[in-house]
Amino acid sequence: MKTTFLSILFIFAINLCNAQEIKSDIWSGSYGIYALNGKELPRIDTIKMVKTKDAKIEDVAANLESDLKRWTISTKHEDRSDQKDVRRFLFDLEDDQNEYKEFGWTNLHKEGKMNCIDGGNFFICQTTPGTTVKFGKADTFETKNGIFGIWLHVGIAELKKLE
Repeated sequence: MKTTFLSILFIFAINLCNAQEIKSDIWSGSYGIYALNGKELPRIDTIKMVKTKDAKIEDVAANLESDLKRWTISTKHEDRSDQKDVRRFLFDLEDDQNEYKEFGWTNLHKEGKMNCIDGGNFFICQTTPGTTVKFGKADTFETKNGIFGIWLHVGIAELKKLE
């Protein structure tokens, strides 16, 4: 009976840890991507982001070892389907890693007001709805719902969580 109680307690503890990780997963879900044109935002694509296995330390470059959490983004656009693993922006001041710095978003991240993921040729960020996001010294835009992305050779887009 003591063994059964300990087994149940162990299973409960594992489930509680898994529930906490799911609750803290701010990225998983489906998103509509909308072009910014100053007027109405017509949806141009949909993506789905799902938490996946953490990267193995032996499979990543040394400069990426401080954060092994990973998500998979899948998209269907027109006649093609793509899937890509993404990672959080690195932020470890002890190891001099701060990917928020080049955009001037270090303080926003420190205050818990900006979180970003990197997909190589794009990144997606979450912030407080209505935040004016600065890019460099002069460029800004106001995010309506707090989620935006920037794609290389495409530019900035607003995202809306669909589920």
